[in-house]
Formats: sequence, C-alpha cells, structure tokens
Amino acid sequence: MDAIKVISRKTESGNYKIELHDIGNDAEINVIIIKEDKTKKKLLDLSEFTLKIEWKNDPIAYQKMIRNEC
Repeated sequence: MDAIKVISRKTESGNYKIELHDIGNDAEINVIIIKEDKTKKKLLDLSEFTLKIEWKNDPIAYQKMIRNEC
C-alpha cells in the first residue's frame, strides 16, 4: 500500500479537481477528505496575570545561602 498526498483547491465553479498519475490497472483508490481550518487562532492575552517583583538582594548570593541551609 502506498500513500499519495494531493492538495486540491476549490475551482471557480465551486468544485474540487483531483488528478492522479497512472498507478496501475488493478489499483484500488480510496479518497479521504480532510478539511483543515486555516484561520489563525487568537492567542490569549495573559498580561493581566503577570507581575514584577523587586528583589533587593543579590540573586546568586541568595541562592547559595538557601543551598547551604539544606
């Protein structure tokens, strides 16, 4: 069994045209139609959930201090 991907666009008459090359006389052809939604999905704006922390200590020194406590 071989898989062949053919992309077809709607013609001016509103139909789809699929052309396949000769794949043999005894071939059985099954057509599966997959409709993909090409519209872009709107991303969520999560900026209202963000915040900024002011850190007065040296982050590396703080990390070393925490690691030494364990």
